Amino acid sequence: MNSITKNQLAAVLLTTDIFMLFCFQGSLSLWSASGFMLGIAAQGLLALPLVIFADGGGKTEKWAEIFYLACIVLWGGYLLCRLWNACDTIFVPYETTGGLKGHLLITGMISLVCLYISSTGMKSVSRSSVIAAGIGVIFLAVNLISSVKRQNFGNITASFGGRGFVDGLFLCFSMSGSIIVGAVLAPLVHDNCRSGAKLYFSLRTALSAAVLITTLLVTGGIMSITDFPVITAAQLSQPFTRQRIDSLFMILFAIFAVFSVTSQVMTGSYLLGEIFPKFRKWRSTAMIFIIIAAAVLLSGMSVYGVFTAFLTLTAEFAVPLVMLIRRRKR
Repeated sequence: MNSITKNQLAAVLLTTDIFMLFCFQGSLSLWSASGFMLGIAAQGLLALPLVIFADGGGKTEKWAEIFYLACIVLWGGYLLCRLWNACDTIFVPYETTGGLKGHLLITGMISLVCLYISSTGMKSVSRSSVIAAGIGVIFLAVNLISSVKRQNFGNITASFGGRGFVDGLFLCFSMSGSIIVGAVLAPLVHDNCRSGAKLYFSLRTALSAAVLITTLLVTGGIMSITDFPVITAAQLSQPFTRQRIDSLFMILFAIFAVFSVTSQVMTGSYLLGEIFPKFRKWRSTAMIFIIIAAAVLLSGMSVYGVFTAFLTLTAEFAVPLVMLIRRRKR
């Protein structure tokens, strides 16, 4: 039976949220960071119809499943594009694998791992995500403490030329594709979904704040010349005398990349089974190839656009609200 706990759902969503922050390209400022945090609070309020629908024992309707599947494919493609853009900065397996060859090699390795993990079932993936999220919490806490101890508060002032408050609010919605996975999996949570939503948004607020504050403290002064400010912040921060934090970050980045893509494959495979009940074998494999194809088509397109923000808002608020209204009219 496909069922997960509220803690597992929160972990599945958080790995994707933090991975998207890792791969963020552009500049940040104290104002845009504030807008981003307000966006998380707004999403918490907008999730109310979804929470009510899930706690009421609602079964996702067929048309909604088709819509969610299309969103999962698109968002999975965007995730792979983010990974391709960041992998040249983070790591390359060996020096001759840059460019397209390197992207295909990394995609192939991640696909094999995703295929193995997703084949173990939804419960196994969800349990593993809790461990991955726990590792991420420890890393982000250590990185934040190190940054605060260095007292680089002048970097925050230096970042004021970056994005504004409204830009940060808009970025939050355009980078929240994990909400789509949450909309699909929420009715499968056998705990109280309302408390699960509180847990998720509370943890997301805390972890996002840790990432954004660390980034501003470390790279605020060089934000305009940094392609990936969060990655650069992790590479420049050295809280340990004998171990560079960027080595740990490379491991964490790889783990979060795998679980982020796996969550899309797992959810898409589940939806394929719901939409096409006779399609039982090779669903995970099919989803991997579909997502890779979507990534190729979406390559070069910005994820920080109106379209992705609209998808998030529709999946989180509009679709559950329509299903809730339709259920109450019956």
